[in-house]
Amino acid sequence: MTHPDETFVEKLLSCCPVLEDLDVELCSDDNVNVLSVRVPSLKSLVLHTSKDRVIEDVNGFVIDAPSLECLKIVDNGPRSTRIPLNARVSAACNRQGWTLASPRSDQAVALQVYLSSIDLPSLASEEDSFEWVIDGKVMGNYSSNKTWEALRPRDSEKDWAKLIWFKGSIPKHSFNMWITNLNRLPTLDRLVSWGFQVTTTCSLCSVASETREHLFLHCAFTKVIWGLISNRLNMLLPSFSNWSTLLNWAKVSLPSSPSTLRLLLSHALVYGVWRQRNNIIHNQVVVLPLTIFKDIDRQIINTITARRKMKKFRNLMQLWLH
Repeated sequence: MTHPDETFVEKLLSCCPVLEDLDVELCSDDNVNVLSVRVPSLKSLVLHTSKDRVIEDVNGFVIDAPSLECLKIVDNGPRSTRIPLNARVSAACNRQGWTLASPRSDQAVALQVYLSSIDLPSLASEEDSFEWVIDGKVMGNYSSNKTWEALRPRDSEKDWAKLIWFKGSIPKHSFNMWITNLNRLPTLDRLVSWGFQVTTTCSLCSVASETREHLFLHCAFTKVIWGLISNRLNMLLPSFSNWSTLLNWAKVSLPSSPSTLRLLLSHALVYGVWRQRNNIIHNQVVVLPLTIFKDIDRQIINTITARRKMKKFRNLMQLWLH
């Protein structure tokens, strides 16, 4: 593929949402282009061409080729390198080596050190070509998905991941459960730890201090809802000592209460209790635990109905309503 003209480059970048933070400059003179890119996070993704060079500095890198007309390593590139803004690459090198002026900054030193370690640009006259290389593998076409996979932060999969993000879950419930599992909800005890002058008394029971464990496991208000869920499932009221015991309860699968149903219920309860807690604090709206349970019941029925063709949901309605 030949080196892209200005229209193609602009179109390429406009189709890449993950590259929105690039500092890109296109310069043209007599239909010859230069692409200047500055972004530290793209060290693992490099645009290669048959004759191109990638010049790195502290702030980013520049993609250049014999046909390109500008060399810009930072905003003050011409001043740092003493190369005119519209100069060709040939102005910075000859057959013997690079002809840059003595460096006057750490960035210029780093640039010249790097240039001394690579071959000089080819003096061949054939057209440039380019290819996307991610982690050493040449990609046939540009893919924003593969680019994101190469750039995004990574971590090992958590053992609780499938208890939060499971097939058939309700997205807003899963997101709320994820935040709750990480203990990132702004419960009153956390607000106090951040320096807010607020009382920590639970707004649902007005007895104990509001923490994650109290709000969703030990609060008298929440226990009523857990009791109604247990009665519907024909099981004893679960005894949760801490958050981990709730996750362990949710992943247990029994013929009368499969794990999928338990996960849906635990997600819906956490979502409903948190919403009611916010209603009391912000809107002074008080409802009974039975009202929260009825809302959970409706959500479970609607979810099972919408997913009834999925294997794990085929028998859930009978188990929930029997």
